[in-house]
Amino acid sequence: MKIDRNGAKFISRVLMSETKPSVMLITFLYIVMSTGLYFLVLKLSGYYDYMVEFLIYFQATGKYYTGALPEIGTIEAVLCIALVILKVIFDSGYEMYILLISRRIKTEFRTLFYGFNFPVKTFLIAVIKNCLVLLGLSLFIVPGVVLYYWYRFAFFVLVDHPEYSAIRCLRESRKLVKGNTAQLFVLDLSLLGWRLLSWTVSMTMLPVLDIWVKPYTGTVFAVYYNLFTFKSVGIKIVSEDGKGIVHIVADENMQDSGENQSGTGSGEIGPDDNDGETKPDADSGEADKKDHNK
Repeated sequence: MKIDRNGAKFISRVLMSETKPSVMLITFLYIVMSTGLYFLVLKLSGYYDYMVEFLIYFQATGKYYTGALPEIGTIEAVLCIALVILKVIFDSGYEMYILLISRRIKTEFRTLFYGFNFPVKTFLIAVIKNCLVLLGLSLFIVPGVVLYYWYRFAFFVLVDHPEYSAIRCLRESRKLVKGNTAQLFVLDLSLLGWRLLSWTVSMTMLPVLDIWVKPYTGTVFAVYYNLFTFKSVGIKIVSEDGKGIVHIVADENMQDSGENQSGTGSGEIGPDDNDGETKPDADSGEADKKDHNK
């Protein structure tokens, strides 16, 4: 299924604008907490002070600092490992939060901790995926890029199927992406400008642009995943042109604010809530199936 990129991007912006509490606020809190965990790891390991000395020495002499690397005690090492594990699960939870936004499921600040509903699987997915990608990058780069896209949706699969093992989530992601790798790569290229602009701004000041760019790019990919799995909530497939590109538009009721958002009355999202997914509306589901049969 080839998807109209502009339509997916427009729908992503609509989804972000209608989400309460603000996606930008939640992303800001996520960045602060994730950066805080990273800072603690650097501080406990002694590498923060080492990096400061490195920068001061380089600015003063123009040469690289050659001092001894910091020694890490046993207690500090254990704490660093624990913090790294927490950060990996927390960062993965943000991806799951983005998927819930794309499904129009009511979210709260605590939704950021969604990954802790299945911490072992979440951590294993992150470790296995990153190891495979790094291994692929060492083999002429291209294999690593392909593997990166193959396993891009593994956390999304875990949200839909919490009963799956980490390995099966990775396999299911690969099945979804096979045949669509080039399409996702082109989608990433089309978003590269936003990422570069966000990175440039972050280098000169606080990541003020990142609190919009990060959820935006993530939601676009979540919309693609929903279409690949026929869970396109609030999306209608209107046509397929001669080039085989599926054109999509926002459902006419999509811009209704939080009234139509799914979720429990308390706003709590968990594995018991239909495995973290919502069902597509009838019109959208039928359109998806017709297009798939073509």
